[in-house]
Amino acid sequence: MLYFAAEVNEKSREVLQILREVPSETFDGINYHRLLDVVHSNCVALSGYRFFYVTKSMILALAGTILTYELVLLQQRSDIDVDHNVTSNACGEMTI
Repeated sequence: MLYFAAEVNEKSREVLQILREVPSETFDGINYHRLLDVVHSNCVALSGYRFFYVTKSMILALAGTILTYELVLLQQRSDIDVDHNVTSNACGEMTI
């Protein structure tokens, strides 16, 4: 679902590419450049109350964060499994 939401931003960038291909002589110069500036500067994407925007780069960053968190959890689990082989008695002596 996030991938399809990110397509909103990608499709808005296609409009900018089409506008750049149109010869500037067909439009009034000032209005044409103003339109290019507005399309280029505005972020057209789904947002969470303008706190974040759903774009492909945000999805990749989110996936990288989740993957890093999973790897840390797996590393912590393997450290705990190694520690279970060692036990201690009431006097604090370690036995294997």
